[in-house]
Amino acid sequence: MKKLRSFLKFDAEAFFGKHKELLVLEVKPHREFGGSDAVIGTKVTCVIITDKSVIRTADGDISNLNVFEKLDIKIDQVGFDIPINSQIHLKPSEITCTVYGDYQNMISVKGSKNCFEIIQNKQPNQGVQ
Repeated sequence: MKKLRSFLKFDAEAFFGKHKELLVLEVKPHREFGGSDAVIGTKVTCVIITDKSVIRTADGDISNLNVFEKLDIKIDQVGFDIPINSQIHLKPSEITCTVYGDYQNMISVKGSKNCFEIIQNKQPNQGVQ
């Protein structure tokens, strides 16, 4: 059968929801793919720092599966600004995701300027003692 993938939908709310927090690593212009240098938005590179999701498998429950995984969130606004600060965590909302790749293990994430809830980290990093 052909074009079956067009019927698949990724549930971003269930994946991110209240289970994951992100830390911003980089904010830069998002350029059009394919050789053009046109800026079409902002790319926010994040890392998942909290993953409270529990995945049920035949071998038992798995948690913290995606901690420290990096992802890019493409914002449809040029010049979008968000703080890069270890004390500020983000919860994504109102985003759309597409799973791709040979093993369906990669994700494309898109959002608008209101796609983040900013959370102040209440426990600053104390460093290694």
